[in-house]
Amino acid sequence: MGTKLRRLVALIGVLSMIFSIMPLGAMAAGSDVPADLPGALQATPPPAHAAASGFLFYKFPVPQPACTGFGLNVSGNAYFSSDDCGFVPFGIAGADSTADVVVTFYGPNGSAIESQDALYDSVDNEWQFSITPEATWPAGWITAVVFVDGEDSGQTGFGHRLLGASVSVDAGGAPYGPGDDLPVTGNIAELDTVTNLTGVQRTGVPATFTLAVRTPSGEVRPVPGGPITADAAGNYSSTIPGSLTADHEPVGSGVELTIAVLAIDATYDDPSTGQWAAAEAGSAPVTLLAASDAVSLEASFVSSVGWVKPGEAYPFRIFVTNATTSDAENVSVTLSAPSSATFQDATPLTGAGTAAVAPASITWNVGTVPAANEAGPNTRTLVVTARAASLAEDNEVVWKDLSTTASLTYDGYSGPAITSATHGPKVIPPAAEFDTARYGDKPFPMVPVEWVDLDRQNNDTWDNDSEKLDTIVNDPGFVGSTFNLYQEMSFGQLFPQGSVPSAGIATAAFSDYDPGFDFTTTDRTNPLYAGCRGATFAEPGLVGTAAFDTRIEDGWYQMPGTTEYYGGDFPAFTATTVAIDQACGPIGKAVFDAAQIADPEIDYNEYDSDKDGVVDFFMMVFVG
Repeated sequence: MGTKLRRLVALIGVLSMIFSIMPLGAMAAGSDVPADLPGALQATPPPAHAAASGFLFYKFPVPQPACTGFGLNVSGNAYFSSDDCGFVPFGIAGADSTADVVVTFYGPNGSAIESQDALYDSVDNEWQFSITPEATWPAGWITAVVFVDGEDSGQTGFGHRLLGASVSVDAGGAPYGPGDDLPVTGNIAELDTVTNLTGVQRTGVPATFTLAVRTPSGEVRPVPGGPITADAAGNYSSTIPGSLTADHEPVGSGVELTIAVLAIDATYDDPSTGQWAAAEAGSAPVTLLAASDAVSLEASFVSSVGWVKPGEAYPFRIFVTNATTSDAENVSVTLSAPSSATFQDATPLTGAGTAAVAPASITWNVGTVPAANEAGPNTRTLVVTARAASLAEDNEVVWKDLSTTASLTYDGYSGPAITSATHGPKVIPPAAEFDTARYGDKPFPMVPVEWVDLDRQNNDTWDNDSEKLDTIVNDPGFVGSTFNLYQEMSFGQLFPQGSVPSAGIATAAFSDYDPGFDFTTTDRTNPLYAGCRGATFAEPGLVGTAAFDTRIEDGWYQMPGTTEYYGGDFPAFTATTVAIDQACGPIGKAVFDAAQIADPEIDYNEYDSDKDGVVDFFMMVFVG
């Protein structure tokens, strides 16, 4: 994605528009608590229900019935077999040692299977529950919910006789497109963990499961023909028919979409340990390229204001993209300078050919642009510097539109002319009172997020997928779109371009992004945050593990915190607005975490038009 702004702290100070879709619950925005709060607000927060967090899983090296030895940390991959046993220490904020703490286990179907009283450790000031599977426990993912004085105060989970499947699509056939058959291979196994240091132990088994495709909108489409059964070692191979993806296309002007290939409804009866299962044993993202009929051309001028003054220079860029299945040869782009502007320089970026520059024209000999491959389309870039005429050179230059049009040709192409024009710049008067004018393209990222405990709602007429968000904001054909609104207000001079980076992506994992994520956490030693009722998975060693690895689901980012973590107020239920949404920390944590979670898809440099190191505009769209 190019250079990343890995340090996203600046985004907290960015002018951020945050709005919600579907009125599901309370959510607000605010800022840090000022040091000079009125005395009433600096008092101890009113009672709030407790929050459990910081769950760590330990397994005894000697299994049932003895359950002895030094507990081994398996928090990275908490998998238990039928004869394993262990314990889980955790912390509770907002409750003392006299609280009534009960932990209830729920099976994969949501039914309660066991409840136990948590034990308080006064030495370490923490609570603990045990894991000792019974023969009646179902196989699959077990959810442990902590109730403090009868109220749900947090949860965690672990695998019990859990199956896991690797899923791989043959890279040799890439790039695949909608409607192409997808050859799939993999292995399905019983999952176990002895310690975090040794990692997951896999034992391949002849499990039975269903292969399916999940579309970017969340629809699950099973492969026709019913379940398949792996061989004795757990290996399998199959084909996803193209009919399951043929009706899909990229969002907006994009050329790619990402589906998920799933191994679901997996079961295996082990003669020694009983039934093993998984509702979703494994998945793999697959990017589909909707091959274009021709090479595309884009002329782009983006600045923070959209204007220049007489005599000033300005840069713009030309992009040539080949999303076809064939190499484009002898690609050439020509540009003619608009009236009252001259070209000064043109620089092809690495591997992008040569450019001949004259004051009134540019000829860019791009050469060959390879066909799209498994990494996606191939793009070549030209950076141009032009200059507006001075008042001495043109006394009527003020208010002129200096948009530049580019034209593209290449061998073998005989279709309609391929052209593209920039939006501006416009020339404004030299006087400072005109500096507030704004014109041209205004790109900005839009990040749709769901909380751990709250998903978006759908109904019969509107399913709230991320593709709809792209439509509402960007589609000129959608009545009332943001694009149309700004076009109307600006008399056709403003062009908002909202990018939804997760649109068209069915799934993505935290563990697939090597740089990792720097999410916020709560400092519970700070008295201002002592009343925090929220919880977050952004604890050390949790993000990217089996307990929390889904980063994108059905085009929505999966934030690590709960609604209360991002939206709880301090003090609770007061008329004041000075401390809204900051019971668990500064309000900026929501925007910060949203910027972090979308980092793999976004090059934030593209949204810093004045190159001051701060993103111009960032939009977080959330449920609530």
